[in-house]
Amino acid sequence: MQSKVLRIYPKGKVLSGLNNLSLAAELTFIIDLMTKYTISLGFLVFLTLTVISCGPEQLSFEEALRGSLNAEVNPFGRAPLAGRIRLRTNEPATAEVTVLGSIPHSRSIEGLNEIHNLPVLGLYPGRNNRVVVKLTMENGNTVSDTISMRTKALPEFFPEIEIVKAERSKMEPGYNALEYLVGNQGKFLSYTILFDDEGQVRWYMDMSEAGQITYSSMRGANGTWLYLSWVDLWELSDLGETVKKEQFWNY
Repeated sequence: MQSKVLRIYPKGKVLSGLNNLSLAAELTFIIDLMTKYTISLGFLVFLTLTVISCGPEQLSFEEALRGSLNAEVNPFGRAPLAGRIRLRTNEPATAEVTVLGSIPHSRSIEGLNEIHNLPVLGLYPGRNNRVVVKLTMENGNTVSDTISMRTKALPEFFPEIEIVKAERSKMEPGYNALEYLVGNQGKFLSYTILFDDEGQVRWYMDMSEAGQITYSSMRGANGTWLYLSWVDLWELSDLGETVKKEQFWNY
């Protein structure tokens, strides 16, 4: 690039002599150098802003939904500390639900979906539970919202659970289970109870509808529960939904 010396001096002045020319050339070189760096820096800022503006648009939780979110507790009448959240997203997303508390309970739903039926497990009894719903879009963007889910208090006849000692390093992760039978005029009503390491009941299945004992529940490999009451065999989900019901007469 050729530089014109007269550009850096006041109008009307004429340069003469070797010293003046050397000084002018030196000053011209400095100006040219500064100009180059200014152009480079400006291009860099422009490129950065362009990359940022062209990135994925961050939506709010409401903008990510198609319609409204629906949350309900105990949708099938058998699991009072479980719930369900139903929603639709504008694009495929994975979902995670977390019940907040001193021992949070999280559950992730695998796979990208637009229609979401999310089980909510581990609710605390007798309170407004704060539940976080997190959605992760296919492009990696995440949105979340915290909703409230109100549960009823435990039945008065439930046992009080006191944790005397808990050595968590020797315990498997998860909840502790017990089968609770309540006398009912010569018959027994059955409840399966899960409680955490603080003695808080976090889930239970109410099988009192059978009107009599349902023999010890079994947890299947597919995550469902099996209950047998004489000839009736129930297969139930964690939410208490009937997956299958059969009768066994010859056993």
